[in-house]
Amino acid sequence: GPGTPPGKEPSRAEGLSEHHWTLLGTGGTWFCFDVMFYANGVFSALVIEDVFGRSHSPFFIVVHNLYLSMFPILGFVAAAVYVGWTSRSLKTLQLVGFLSMSVLYLILAHYYSTLRSEPWVFVGLYASTFLFANAGPNSTTFIIPTSVFPPHVAATCHGLSAAAGKLGAMLGSSAMAPLLVYGGAPVVFMGCAVVGVLGALLTAVFIPNEAPVAPAGGPSLAVLPIDMNLDPERAQ
Repeated sequence: GPGTPPGKEPSRAEGLSEHHWTLLGTGGTWFCFDVMFYANGVFSALVIEDVFGRSHSPFFIVVHNLYLSMFPILGFVAAAVYVGWTSRSLKTLQLVGFLSMSVLYLILAHYYSTLRSEPWVFVGLYASTFLFANAGPNSTTFIIPTSVFPPHVAATCHGLSAAAGKLGAMLGSSAMAPLLVYGGAPVVFMGCAVVGVLGALLTAVFIPNEAPVAPAGGPSLAVLPIDMNLDPERAQ
């Protein structure tokens, strides 16, 4: 930190103070994502039931949940290809993921009544939110904290960011059922859209584009730039 004597490693408290805005970015985005992800992931069966009606058998609901589960797998594949084969930034991947989810949730909220008469269109849009979740924040919120903090506070900041995510998961999973009962799915989707925009803003403002420290003994994932393609020669 600025007040640390030369040659002396800054304390954890100094490191946290120096990087508190970045911590707000990593913890805040993890919190926002888990609010949306757990709200919809845990209660997706209730959403499908609400759209298709309650007259269908449990097997019908299970089949459609399996259909929804295919899209997250495609999202992870897309994220792996993006990180492995391009030189674009993880920050950009996270930003696009949040914004895409917000747009989809906004469409689902605004056109919910219309989409209930076209359930397969609804399922396609709803499933796409899971695709962009896994192709975006679900693949980046736990990686970015390993890259943007110096070694003496990296573990602490990653742990605090993860704890913020767990708080978001608790909020999302506990709020979803009451909101569905008293407000309906459109209210839930509109809330998710707002949270997604907040996640995008936190990403854009508080997530740095690259790690603040340089590799000491060769390339390491913990200190590679966020705008990376995981190519060791490029990192040197």
